[in-house]
Amino acid sequence: MVEELVVWNGWTIDLKLRQFRKVIKDPDYIPGIRFVDFDSVEGCEIFREYVKDMEAYHNQCANDYVGIQLALDDKTFSGEDADILAREMYNGAKG
Repeated sequence: MVEELVVWNGWTIDLKLRQFRKVIKDPDYIPGIRFVDFDSVEGCEIFREYVKDMEAYHNQCANDYVGIQLALDDKTFSGEDADILAREMYNGAKG
């Protein structure tokens, strides 16, 4: 079974191999793939930024969920209204 790897800020995150990979496309450099191990100093810094972004994303999703719950508690939605609300909340979560 093939598992799709997470991509964040241009880095591919491989949890199994415990490394970040980034394709280098800068014309000033030779094209290639850059590998950074999780347990390197740079890897720890990248991982810390990734975790910070994921925490912010999950906090935003939690806030959106609370907003949906408040909206649903205030009014009963059905049919097209429910679809519109769900679409608005989803687009808001994507930023």
